Amino acid sequence: FECHLLVMAMSPMVQSILSTPITDSLIHRHVTHEHVESHNIRVAMLGSPESSLTSSLNEFVPETKFEKFGGYIALFGGFLTQLVFGSLFCFGNLSPYIASYLTHNDYMASESTEFDLATVYDRYISQTNIVLFIIMTCSCTSIIFGGKLELMFGPTRTYMLSTVMVTAGFGLTSLALKANSIPLIVVTYGLLFGCGVGIGYPVLAIVCMRWFPKQRGLVCGLISTVFGAAPFVFDLIQAKLVNPNNLEIDPNYGYALQKAVIDDIPFMFVYVAGIMFTMQCISILCVKSPSWFVIQPADGADGKASVSKHQLKYESYSLTLGQAMKFWVFWDLWINNFLYCVVLMFMTSEWKVFGMNYMHINNDSYLSLIGSIASLFNALGRFSWGIIYDKNKSFVISMGALCAICTLFIATLPFIKYVGDASAVNALFAVWLFAIWSCAGCEYAFLPSVLVETFGAKYVGPILGVFVGGEVPATAVVVLLSHFVFKNNDRDWMMYCFTMACCTLISTVQSLLYRKDRLDRRKYLKAAAKASYQSISRAQQSQQKY
Repeated sequence: FECHLLVMAMSPMVQSILSTPITDSLIHRHVTHEHVESHNIRVAMLGSPESSLTSSLNEFVPETKFEKFGGYIALFGGFLTQLVFGSLFCFGNLSPYIASYLTHNDYMASESTEFDLATVYDRYISQTNIVLFIIMTCSCTSIIFGGKLELMFGPTRTYMLSTVMVTAGFGLTSLALKANSIPLIVVTYGLLFGCGVGIGYPVLAIVCMRWFPKQRGLVCGLISTVFGAAPFVFDLIQAKLVNPNNLEIDPNYGYALQKAVIDDIPFMFVYVAGIMFTMQCISILCVKSPSWFVIQPADGADGKASVSKHQLKYESYSLTLGQAMKFWVFWDLWINNFLYCVVLMFMTSEWKVFGMNYMHINNDSYLSLIGSIASLFNALGRFSWGIIYDKNKSFVISMGALCAICTLFIATLPFIKYVGDASAVNALFAVWLFAIWSCAGCEYAFLPSVLVETFGAKYVGPILGVFVGGEVPATAVVVLLSHFVFKNNDRDWMMYCFTMACCTLISTVQSLLYRKDRLDRRKYLKAAAKASYQSISRAQQSQQKY
């Protein structure tokens, strides 16, 4: 009764919607953006006091065959774009090519007879890690805006912007290489490509959780699976375009003296950019929101938005990003994700260099092959962990097991070098790589579901963006450790792995201690609505006095 009094006093148009009996049909009413966006009031009033968020979500099943079909079109059509976005994990495969090309250019331009190829190559490897840091910074920052753009303009326009940026950024890197300029590579591959990935990344998960509210864990697991499988597609394409004859890579200076390989590196970026563009255009045609979801105008926009009860209930009791950040549970989850992301960034940037320099594997085709197969294990891991979470609905069990397994294999990775001969070491390196990639980054299979269940559905895009933003400081940690702490020798590589294992061990303990019942969204939002009403009443009384 108190809630409805607040509604009648503060938002009569929303009250008129709530007073209408809820039916299974889609009932639309015109609600001005002001009332739709009066979040603290609206979400606190929706539904009966005894109804739960989960039971409300279960009502949003598409009623027609067309809508069910449209959900599958969106899901599977969007897989192509997720493959493109996942190609950022090919950076570990690309960095030796970029460093080799730049080293070759410096070598050809140098007139010195004492040109140190190994020193220059190592310097460029370190600088490519900085490029990775820029990519992750831009992509993680842009994810926040990607979620907001999807709410404002819908998935189609958001994907179109992402497509232009991703394709242009990757393709123009060929010109940056020919200019022999790391700053230009930072602009094209780091800034433009990274922002394009970030803007488009949250769109498919947001749209598909609207289509399949009962299977959020499974759907997010599938999306994360395809995202993680991208290197299986692009690693092989890149290796085939650059090094079709499988020339051996020198662990000291890469391909700097292999003219046949060097000449094909810029062309590879243009060719792969064309493939990316085609894949993303197909996704643009496929990914659409269900009919009950209505795009809401931007803040301050004139006009009205037609919002259905299904949409209002789906978004009920949702905390904004600012509201969510006031609770310790938000930062508990964020720190946990950040620590686990350190290993993901280590594997993304260093796995191939680790294989060449510590394991002394100089067969480029073999490294590219196991890297591609590892991406399949990553895809399978993401899918499997999504299903596991859907079954147990426990962040403690899912994240705790994930971190514990990763800790075990990262900590023991340096010791497989001493097991036997070269063939045994090569085989064991592949096994350990597959095991680690079966866990690294797989928390994203169920993290969107955890965030929806904890903070609500409406603002999950911006909130997810902040969590993915944990990859930025994680990348910074890896870059700093690679650049200043751990050098290119066996002892330092071993300490590097132990440091990564410590991060995942802390994340394991933190996961086991996590408690999800520390936040009551209903209670918080009702209290916020009441406080807002009282504040307005006091202001009105104050005005009446004068």
